[in-house]
Amino acid sequence: MRNQQRIAMLAAVLVAAGGLSACADTREQRLQMGELSAQRLLDLADVNKDGSVSKEEFLRFMGQEFDRLDANKDQRLTREELQRLLESTNTVGG
Repeated sequence: MRNQQRIAMLAAVLVAAGGLSACADTREQRLQMGELSAQRLLDLADVNKDGSVSKEEFLRFMGQEFDRLDANKDQRLTREELQRLLESTNTVGG
């Protein structure tokens, strides 16, 4: 289950980087999605459980996710590697 949470969180971060999801119909839904994404990121990346994510914790978390997604280990993420991430989030429940 933790792996699915990590995939969902990374997808949420990628969506947030490009703007809030178009599938959220209202401002209220977008705000709720943002709050949920922020809490998931905190839960997953806050290694020392102090209630915040330091730059070091965030970069470590994202670096681990990058390494996991880089299927051919060429230190680059291709469209196909990112597409697999996005496709996998469609199968992740709540």
